[in-house]
Amino acid sequence: MVDKISLQTLGIPWESSVKDWHKIPKNILPSCSAFGVVSDMSGNKRFKLKSKGYLGKGTFGQIDSFFREDISGTSVVALKRPNKQSVNLLLEGLFQWNLHNSLIPYNLEFSVPRVYDIFQDKITGSIWFTMEAFRPISLAEWCIGITDQHIFLLLMLQLSLILEVFQKSFHIDHRDLKANNILIVEQKISIIIVWNGVKRELKFPFKLVFIDFGFACNGTNLDIREKNGIPLLDPCPKQGRDIFQILVSLWKIRDIRKNLESSWGSWIRKKLSTVVPELPVLRYLENLPDLNWLYTMTDDKTFKAPLCTPTTIIKECMDKIDCK
Repeated sequence: MVDKISLQTLGIPWESSVKDWHKIPKNILPSCSAFGVVSDMSGNKRFKLKSKGYLGKGTFGQIDSFFREDISGTSVVALKRPNKQSVNLLLEGLFQWNLHNSLIPYNLEFSVPRVYDIFQDKITGSIWFTMEAFRPISLAEWCIGITDQHIFLLLMLQLSLILEVFQKSFHIDHRDLKANNILIVEQKISIIIVWNGVKRELKFPFKLVFIDFGFACNGTNLDIREKNGIPLLDPCPKQGRDIFQILVSLWKIRDIRKNLESSWGSWIRKKLSTVVPELPVLRYLENLPDLNWLYTMTDDKTFKAPLCTPTTIIKECMDKIDCK
């Protein structure tokens, strides 16, 4: 990611490195009136919002559909706002906006919804942001219907290709990569990679979209959860963390286990069992009612899952494809 980043296109008169984003004062952000009019700090109208409908709710934020009207016309956007005033979405909105833009040279920007605006609500003082709106389904819901082992291979391959760029190019971990924080859009796409010195075009019948970056970290530059730039107790990125989290959250779902047990069961169980420090992950999965333990485990400074690295899984998936 670029060292100094201008936020002028968001209507925010600020330019700095990522690690200084937590210093941005609220009073320079555009603000939204009770009538849905968003203006910059000089009072110039940027756009107007009109409610369209409810989209979903997470632990810290709610997402609704809005009509966004500006001088170029009217479009539909998704608007994220916090569930309570103590939650500040400024860093999450900026992180998502910058990551989407940074992925454009890799042709992977589809994997992170584009952020259009970040502003403050005049009434509550909370930070809201708008982004691309679409109606996909969650990975958890989609995976329940998977019976084709090749489709699961393509899922793991696309997931790993995207995370490889996140981690190798930008030193980023999502840190909350549960199955409900990845969406599936059933749209055909191609991803170009160089494999064994040869350029390859990989075709997929779907694309993955990552959401909810409220726990993400970017090396030692940004820790959204801690609201500062120094995640001292939780190195970022951490070996295999993101893919370990997604496999745990998928394998927790009984119907997914039932459909994939014969084809992928032993592969997944080995991935989940090979962690440092050595922990009874499969026993936790079978006996504990929720996944709260997952955060405690993966936050530990010594945690690593060497068999869950994107590089490892890309190689395994490509070897399977080449053997067909």
